[in-house]
Amino acid sequence: MPDPALFPHRAWAAATRAALAGISERDLGYPDPAGHPRLRAVLADWLARTRGVSAEPDQIHVTGGVSHAMWMLATVLGVGTWAVERPCSPGTTHHLVRRRVEVVEVPIDADGLDPALLPDARAGGSGPAPADGGPAPAGAASGAGAVMITASHQYPTGVQLSAPRRRSLVDACRAAGRWIVEDDYDSHLAAPGVVPAAVQALAPDLVVFTGSLSKLLAPGLRLGWIVAPPSVADRLREQREDSDLGVSAVLQLTVAALIESGGLDRHLRRARRVYDERRSRLATRLAPRFELSGAPVGVHAFAPTTAAAALVGELRSSGVPAATVDDTRHPGAVISVAAVR
Repeated sequence: MPDPALFPHRAWAAATRAALAGISERDLGYPDPAGHPRLRAVLADWLARTRGVSAEPDQIHVTGGVSHAMWMLATVLGVGTWAVERPCSPGTTHHLVRRRVEVVEVPIDADGLDPALLPDARAGGSGPAPADGGPAPAGAASGAGAVMITASHQYPTGVQLSAPRRRSLVDACRAAGRWIVEDDYDSHLAAPGVVPAAVQALAPDLVVFTGSLSKLLAPGLRLGWIVAPPSVADRLREQREDSDLGVSAVLQLTVAALIESGGLDRHLRRARRVYDERRSRLATRLAPRFELSGAPVGVHAFAPTTAAAALVGELRSSGVPAATVDDTRHPGAVISVAAVR
């Protein structure tokens, strides 16, 4: 969770006023299920500038957050089995399993997910065509038609997917006809140069990119985005037309105004400074018994240790949320940086 005390109330209020002042009669009708054209255009420019994402506005689909994005993609991608990192967010597995998708866990190491450990075959579904342009292979039940990654800041360990692994992952998934779903949940909270550009920049036709305002501003806003190849974007629109018809136009126009005014960038610069200071304070507090590992990004940190339960208890007793990570390769504790005072 981000610190709610950092929410930019004045900038948000100004953006809301600007959105309401310019709202049209058309905007007050049923919204475009893919998202307001203005917000999609603004996001296309902002994501290109800040994360190197390559996309036209029509490839962007506005969602009610990343959990909503996962719910839709589990259906729209049409694959029965997904590969996920181990360890990963329990919420990721929960949303996939709820959509009756089989989940295969792939262990990570210091360079992130190893493509060589992915299941060989692709589970049946409408994945991208293999590199030779032929039909996608019919996979066995043990295969995976999509792999989900948190490449820039792996959750919970903070490991970054290395450059060689990024390229080999793209090559392997292209050859197998397998989608890559990139959850870029908090990279905007990194200082320049700390995280590489999105994997999506390497293969816009293969990677489905997701993000949201949940870690950047507040999860209660319930606004996120999917950047998808055109065929997937079309299917997302069709699914949305049959479900909830989209996100509030006022909320979308407010976010567009916040980005256009520079208010979101200013907030992120401030939040980075605050979280960097709190991470340093946390590291000092834990030393010399424990060390923090992974990229210094966002609202959480990871402390590798086999004594995670004791550390978690100590932190919780002082008001800092933390949880144990029960993984044989990466035992430790995931800790809220945002809550450190």
